[in-house]
Amino acid sequence: MLYLISYDLNNPEKTYNRLYDEFDRLDAHPVLDSQWIVNLSGTSTRKVLTHFKRFIDSDDMLLVFAIPSPGSRAGFNLPFRWSDL
Repeated sequence: MLYLISYDLNNPEKTYNRLYDEFDRLDAHPVLDSQWIVNLSGTSTRKVLTHFKRFIDSDDMLLVFAIPSPGSRAGFNLPFRWSDL
C-alpha cells in the first residue's frame, strides 16, 4: 500500500538527517516540499505514523494517509511516475 507522509519540522537549526535517511532506506519518493510517498506492505497508517515519530521532535507535526488504490491518486508535474511506485 502507498502512504503519503507529510510533516512540518519546526526546528530550523536541526538537519533531521535520520528522517531523510529513513526515507532513503525505505525507497520513499519526495512529492512536494515536506511530503513523501512510500510503498509499504503489512502495516497500517497508525504503525507508519508511530514509526516515523521516532525521527522527529515532539514539537514537529506529522500526518500519514493511506492511498489504497490507483484510482484514489492523481498528480501533476511530480518528480516521479506513479507506475514506478
